Amino acid sequence: MNHTIDYLVDNLAPLYRGMIMAVHGWRIPPRVHLAIEIHSSDMQALRKVVGHAAHGHSTHPCHVCFIVHDDINLPCGYNIEEFVLRDDWDQMKHAEESRRATSKKARKDILDAFGVRYTGFNAMPGWLGILKSIIDFMHNFYLGIVGDNFKQFLAQGYLLNKSEWNLLETTVNSIIWPSGIGRLPTNLGENHSLQKADQLRRWVHIQPVVLWICWRDENDKIRPYGNAVPAKSKYHPKFKRALHDIYTASLYLALAERILACKSVSINDVKRGQGYLRKYCEILLRIGAHLTINHHVAMHYVDIFRRFGPAYVWWLFAFERCNGEQENVNHNGHANGEMELTLMRNWVMKHRLFEVLASLPEDASKKERELIEKITRQKGTDRGTLRTHLAGFAAESSVTVPKRYLKNYFDIRALRDAPQVYQLLLEFARRTWPGVNIVADGTIEEGSTALLFEHSCKLLRVVYKDGVRYGSCEDTRTTLDRFGCVDIENYRYPCNILYHFQLEIPDKDPVNCSVIQRCISDDNIPGMPWDLYASDLGIYTVYASRYYAAEVILTDQLASAVAILPTYSMRLGSDTPLWIVLSFDRTGIEPLDEWLNEAMDEILEE
Repeated sequence: MNHTIDYLVDNLAPLYRGMIMAVHGWRIPPRVHLAIEIHSSDMQALRKVVGHAAHGHSTHPCHVCFIVHDDINLPCGYNIEEFVLRDDWDQMKHAEESRRATSKKARKDILDAFGVRYTGFNAMPGWLGILKSIIDFMHNFYLGIVGDNFKQFLAQGYLLNKSEWNLLETTVNSIIWPSGIGRLPTNLGENHSLQKADQLRRWVHIQPVVLWICWRDENDKIRPYGNAVPAKSKYHPKFKRALHDIYTASLYLALAERILACKSVSINDVKRGQGYLRKYCEILLRIGAHLTINHHVAMHYVDIFRRFGPAYVWWLFAFERCNGEQENVNHNGHANGEMELTLMRNWVMKHRLFEVLASLPEDASKKERELIEKITRQKGTDRGTLRTHLAGFAAESSVTVPKRYLKNYFDIRALRDAPQVYQLLLEFARRTWPGVNIVADGTIEEGSTALLFEHSCKLLRVVYKDGVRYGSCEDTRTTLDRFGCVDIENYRYPCNILYHFQLEIPDKDPVNCSVIQRCISDDNIPGMPWDLYASDLGIYTVYASRYYAAEVILTDQLASAVAILPTYSMRLGSDTPLWIVLSFDRTGIEPLDEWLNEAMDEILEE
């Protein structure tokens, strides 16, 4: 074990230093500090590196506090105020005793008594196994807690019969997803499985709406109990089959995800998110559902967030993608270090190409750009990790516009609703530059500036804000990005995006603006079970394809991409179609959808 740790530090540290620098733009200190600054991995690897007992150990399942394995399914396992935390220095003292032990039995006795064994990292200056280690959000929350929720209640819990599974599949497949968001499988009615963390992340956000559609009665309320378990069922659920409790638990789980996975989060928000997660676990205990070690260690999130910041900084989405890139390298299985050298060279080559693309000067010739693009295609770096990183760096500026849209002015009169749009832009220009006397085109007035039909604006078919693609009705690539959420006077509204423009007048900086229509919602829409938490969940219920009058806003006010789930209320009837609008804020570095990759390619090419 010690030899393996030494090998990892000596040979893989440069590789992961490069990965961290590429993903976050960090400058990593010298070799020894790479190991002691932060350690993040899945549960099994974490226990190996820290030298703690396995998570299935009967006496020491948690490496942060002193609980026993039986506490995981008892209220005391989630009574955060009563946790007795481990001390790093005590753990290292017992680890040193384990190193000096002269027999395997003596080392096992120390492990059973104190839950720790010696690891090679203990010899490194500044190493503190608990203080420097992270409970990875991707593995712990998405693959662990959310995955367990889907498997225990839906896949194996028989809470959906065949017709309800078909309804769930139809509902999921009807969702209009934005182009930059990962998709869910289209055959959930037959294959009740979600394997990837990104799929589980999408599912946990939409599940309050999807489960409501599957479990509601004629009054849009959640039914009290689930279907009977089939007589010849493969699994025999032992939990209480109260749909209202299970739905409430799923609602708390969605709330915890939305709060804890935010790009910017305060400690008070973390405490609130962990509070919802604690309520989720308490409901599971009440109905007799089975909990795992993942549920308990999530009760230590507050300390992790306090030490390391938002999950966006340290979760392992990008690193897992990097692992996937390495798995695709052809190394022919060579031994004696050749395989490792091949992997290292491949990684360094890709990041050298990344550096060239990211720092290519604006005056680079067309031939130079074509040559670099050709190399990236040949080396397989034009998709996946490289483009993901480039998209992340491109998102540093608030609003990004493809350069080709900024070359030519646009004649507003070419629009089908030109008079209305021009009047809106004129009023917007007057609000934006109040010190300038802006008049309509054709108006002759001394000391005034005219907003010209042909030479005052440029039509932007698509814009990017914080890395998110926002289309318009002029977008010829896809119709998926023509909806979004906007922030207006401290409130967030779902909207239909009609146009993007860049307005210009003499002696003033250009201003990007968007013509939008807010979606219509009123008190006639029946209350939904998530309404109390709608703001935190980012879920809005509106009438399908019905909008208020058009208005112009600053493009900076665009807040998030949205997915649209078409449905209807049992109380209103199917002749009054509704949209459930689900906000998808960008909160992390993840594999991007092909559409967004291609769109970012256009920016890079120019």
